Amino acid sequence: MSYIVKVFALPEKSDPIAEKIGAQIWLASCYLHDAKTLLEARSRNAVNQLFYAVEALLIATMTAEGLHINRHQHHQLGAILDTMPDENPWKPEFRPLEVLTGYATTYRYATPGGRIPKAPPQADVEGWLTATSRLLETAKMHFDVTVDTGEYNSMAGVIDPPR
Repeated sequence: MSYIVKVFALPEKSDPIAEKIGAQIWLASCYLHDAKTLLEARSRNAVNQLFYAVEALLIATMTAEGLHINRHQHHQLGAILDTMPDENPWKPEFRPLEVLTGYATTYRYATPGGRIPKAPPQADVEGWLTATSRLLETAKMHFDVTVDTGEYNSMAGVIDPPR
């Protein structure tokens, strides 16, 4: 009787790009989970968490593209998308979600006159959530990332940008 033994070599040093992509996808998954929970509770804050899920997915995607998001682009989905290569097939999927930028910034605060910004219609939030869920699943498959939201455990098996 013979046995075949497969030996898998573990990298001596982990790849920081694979770690960052995996971490951003893990964060996106956590933010999306929170957005779903808040949406079910009819909380106005669901849209805020949804924004962070999209931003985390964009950071993962831009990392694979070899592009750094500078501090002037933080919380500015449109500015980030403007620097994404047109060859990236996810760019058109992200574009309708750039409207979420306003919900990461001014939406969180009362106006100078003391008014609270109006929450978006529930149907809009549900549509954005569906689109973000699709993008997350696409990113997890492309980057070969398995996510357990209970504990950080993700590293990308693939670091190439989508084409």
